Amino acid sequence: PEWDFTTEIENSPPNIPSDPDPYDGETDVDIDHDISWTCSDPDGDDLTYDVYFEAGDSTPDVLVSNDQTETTFEPGTLDYDTIYYWQIIAEDEYGATTDGPIWSFTTEDEPPKIPDLDCSGTLSWTGVTPGDIVTGSITVENIGDPGSLLDWEVESYPEWGTWSFNPESGTGLEEDDTVIIDVEVVAPDEQEETFTGEVVLVNSEDPSDYCIIPVSLVTPVSQQVGIHPLFQRILERFPNAYTIIRNIYFYMLTDV
Repeated sequence: PEWDFTTEIENSPPNIPSDPDPYDGETDVDIDHDISWTCSDPDGDDLTYDVYFEAGDSTPDVLVSNDQTETTFEPGTLDYDTIYYWQIIAEDEYGATTDGPIWSFTTEDEPPKIPDLDCSGTLSWTGVTPGDIVTGSITVENIGDPGSLLDWEVESYPEWGTWSFNPESGTGLEEDDTVIIDVEVVAPDEQEETFTGEVVLVNSEDPSDYCIIPVSLVTPVSQQVGIHPLFQRILERFPNAYTIIRNIYFYMLTDV
């Protein structure tokens, strides 16, 4: 009989994948950036691609897509400040393959978080008789993005005196809305003292989002020693300088 046969088709493997986007070593890449590349075949064959993509591994072996015809891939939202490695394997219609180089890029740093919580107020009292009640107020505001809801609470306050807050916490505060906290303090029993501290308010959903209100309370300086009215006024205005001014005053009396 007469037989026939056909010799193999002369076939060249695909060209090496190139022109990566992001480019190799690129930094500050958006976390929603897609990856893409270019590739061709010297014989004009149709090509498919396997995509290997992995974070923190310079020899990526995680196959995230196989036999795709497109030269782009959407990895989804990436992590901030992370190095990603990726590689493309090109294959023609006759099974010849070409491994592309391993590329890498680094995503952008995480942007500073915009706070939701803001507060303001003055809690400073002077000349307070021990045991008396003083009052003040704190304004809490949601300065977050439109549509945000703020849950807040008073986290801490000074240990001296007896404190009460009305309200002490709140939920669902809308953007640009405010709440007024009425503050009431029973002054400590000690005389001739300056008490300081702070009231800390916090976003209940995010402890890193907080604000601080400074606090001071001064009980009267005793006048039993007959201090001159001028020195008395100075002491009331600058209570922290009481010891220094008192010593100067008594030195002057002794010297006279």
